[in-house]
Amino acid sequence: MRSRQAIVITLVLLVAVTLQVSVFGRFRVGSIAPDLVLIALVLTSFRMGPSTALITAFGCGLALDALSSEALGLRAMVYTAVMFAAVRTKERANAGPVATAFWIAALTLGGVLLLGLVGTLFGQLQFSG
Repeated sequence: MRSRQAIVITLVLLVAVTLQVSVFGRFRVGSIAPDLVLIALVLTSFRMGPSTALITAFGCGLALDALSSEALGLRAMVYTAVMFAAVRTKERANAGPVATAFWIAALTLGGVLLLGLVGTLFGQLQFSG
């Protein structure tokens, strides 16, 4: 990866983490908030190699965990798993813009559901019913 591209990706992810912690964490529909960092990670996976993408996802997840009240490593684990799926399937998303949009939506939804599942298993989320 070229240095200019690395700088742009780093800035995009820093802005996404900052906006997630400050602004988007307050927007909720029920108990679900949009995950801007996960969307940014999936979008930037097109420009990164596999190992760089996984390390970046882990670092962004760890940064969000450190800045929130959740268990340390929870988002890092989920973001790394979603990024692994993104790296393994990104060739299939190059079929066109519609396929890419569905691919990003599916990975983001999968990440949110996985975060809910893992959060429930570790006692971070509770479903009232």
